[in-house]
Amino acid sequence: MMSKAALGVYSVSLHLATLPMQKMMSVINQVAFPAVARLQDDPERLKRRLLQACSLLTTVSVPGLWGLAAVGARGHRAAQHRHHRVVWPGCFLIGAFWGAEGLAASWLVAIPATFLLNFPRTSASLGVAFGDVVRTLVRPVLAGLAMVAAIGSARLVVGEWALAWRSTTLIAVGSVAYLVTITLIHRDVWRQLRQIVFHRGGDA
Repeated sequence: MMSKAALGVYSVSLHLATLPMQKMMSVINQVAFPAVARLQDDPERLKRRLLQACSLLTTVSVPGLWGLAAVGARGHRAAQHRHHRVVWPGCFLIGAFWGAEGLAASWLVAIPATFLLNFPRTSASLGVAFGDVVRTLVRPVLAGLAMVAAIGSARLVVGEWALAWRSTTLIAVGSVAYLVTITLIHRDVWRQLRQIVFHRGGDA
């Protein structure tokens, strides 16, 4: 179904794309479960902290993951029961017919589909509405879109520059675009990140 070359390209790309999240989640998981356990008897506070964590994780991961895709491009665990066992293999099987690009695109279908299938159970358990999640993610996503647009515009300027110069320029442009945008529309995120890094602050 796929050539060895296409499978190799997909394997390397998948490793690079998932590496940032793997590193972050290895740290997050060490503190997430004890924190949730401490707050399990206070549902409202737990809901607030989960949404804040979702916002911060998105704020940190979007520039890394979307930026990696834009620069390189040319053209709750308990709730995950059986849905991913059906959705993911189906998406990958269909995507494989279009090679590495099809497999990569299948992630764009599998992840949102899994989220939508699992969310009702999560929402019932934690009292988190879909609108709460959307409001939490909208600002990092807008900053990410601004970053992607800036990188796309810069790509028209750098043209056929040497790879090192082109990549450095695109990374710099994307970083500035994201940092400026997220600061303008979500200034409070820096205070929240400082509280986590330096273990300061109490509950709001």
